[in-house]
Amino acid sequence: MHPTGIPMDTGFFMVRGSDIPMEVHVITDQRHTWEQIRKVARQAGPYVDRFHLRLKNRTAREIWSWGKRLLEEGWLTRDQLVVNDRIDVAFSLGCQGVHLPEKGLPLSAVKPLASGLRVGRSVHSLEEALRSERMGADYILFGHVYHSASKSGIPPRGCAELARIVRAVRIPVIAVGGITVENMVEVAETGCAGIAVISAVMDHPWPAEQARKLREIAQCFKETDGETPKSKGRRKRCKHRT
Repeated sequence: MHPTGIPMDTGFFMVRGSDIPMEVHVITDQRHTWEQIRKVARQAGPYVDRFHLRLKNRTAREIWSWGKRLLEEGWLTRDQLVVNDRIDVAFSLGCQGVHLPEKGLPLSAVKPLASGLRVGRSVHSLEEALRSERMGADYILFGHVYHSASKSGIPPRGCAELARIVRAVRIPVIAVGGITVENMVEVAETGCAGIAVISAVMDHPWPAEQARKLREIAQCFKETDGETPKSKGRRKRCKHRT
């Protein structure tokens, strides 16, 4: 149950292969101020599974301070809050997740220290996805799927490559990069375990409405536990199909 009183779904990290919806992740970046982050957490928090503090231009103390305020004010739970690239901050906040960038600390160094934490890693290729799985990642974040302003000049990797990675690994794959309400159905049909967005929620004037729509689409799709989308009947009717 979210602090606002809206029921929350259990995360896919608890039981693999269960009939549960895809996850919705929201990620901040260095452009976002405390006021923006607080507003989005307050409005969209009830509809998202994970909220990533990804603040490359902030000190550890600032990240800790902002995370602490979000938790104390009740806009996020410790299970929702994920800290990017700072295992020390994640531990000090008592949150349940830490996410490593592809060029961050190696999983082999983090996993022995990360008891009780879900450790995810960003990847941009099949090779990195397989390596991360072997090294013990609890999930991977793959992208960018579509054109993204944060990856200007780098060609998107597309849904075909996303589906290839979903089939190749047994850990959850979260898709990221240019995902919106309008194209999320296409992404979901690859069989991925969830989606992550930045601008689609963080920069939208009505973040709660966008997060709610993403959640509704996620409800249409279930995990495949490594099976192909068609074999699990994922191509079901969804009112958001475009």
